[in-house]
Amino acid sequence: MSDANSYISQERRRMVQVRRALARAVDGNRDQPQDLTSFYNACAEYIVYAQGRVHSQDQRIADRLKAGVPADQVDGHGRIDELIKRLQISRDLSAQFASAAQELRDKGAAQQKDFQEATETFLTEVTKALGSERNPLSDLTDQVMSSDDWRQVADATDDIIAQEETLFAQVRASAPAGLDPADMPIGHPQSWLD
Repeated sequence: MSDANSYISQERRRMVQVRRALARAVDGNRDQPQDLTSFYNACAEYIVYAQGRVHSQDQRIADRLKAGVPADQVDGHGRIDELIKRLQISRDLSAQFASAAQELRDKGAAQQKDFQEATETFLTEVTKALGSERNPLSDLTDQVMSSDDWRQVADATDDIIAQEETLFAQVRASAPAGLDPADMPIGHPQSWLD
């Protein structure tokens, strides 16, 4: 696996960990509500940033596959088209989540309940949209993409790496006891509380 693939995997793994920490915070904050605004804000900022990266990376993958997979591979092109449709659904869901996060930043703890509801919807629906498979197009990416393609897809500049590390550190620093994303299980959950 190239360094680019490793970096993409690390970004996505951390995004899943932050999502899982956020889901557990929301779930645990129902019965005995407490002000988790700073943690929610840090998680939301990370997730919005990371989702944007996933969307850009997956769009670059889809574009390369569209151009590189032979036209007679009808099934492959159908799966690429499906990825593009799911990406748009995920972009729309991410925009709604970003809007809820902005409301939380603007209004503070008074907006926490609405943010929690928006978070639950987002986490459920984005998983449906993007699926829980690691790379459902791996047979096509293995066929078409070179190490240079993966480097371009990853777009892992020093500034981008630093930004992701800063945002992840902010989530960790604001995490209540037991919700450090670095301690969250990795993998693709069927439920965000798995």
